[in-house]
Amino acid sequence: MVSAIALLYRSPLGLIFFYLATFMQSIIATNIEGVIQHNTPSNIRATTLSLLGFISSVILIPTSIVFGYIARHNVFNAYSFIGIIGLVFLVFWLLRPKSIKLENLHNATPKPQLI
Repeated sequence: MVSAIALLYRSPLGLIFFYLATFMQSIIATNIEGVIQHNTPSNIRATTLSLLGFISSVILIPTSIVFGYIARHNVFNAYSFIGIIGLVFLVFWLLRPKSIKLENLHNATPKPQLI
């Protein structure tokens, strides 16, 4: 968010905040994948990670195309677009239902039975 605001006003600080946000995203993504692998039963772990990758692609490909189109005209507006998408994501994340817990996911999967 700070990066988008700084870039909107054509400040060189925007680039610093952009790199900081990218670095933090890498750390968060690594931790999230670790939590998913730790809390997902092994019989559905590959499917879960595959679905997560698919959803990421569905979101990132159109966003990248729109970013490229906007950046051809004005790169500052393109980064502002990414900042706005980040703000929308943040609002949805803050308003998400808090009742979904990872422990419930582990208990909801059926246990294999021996015949």
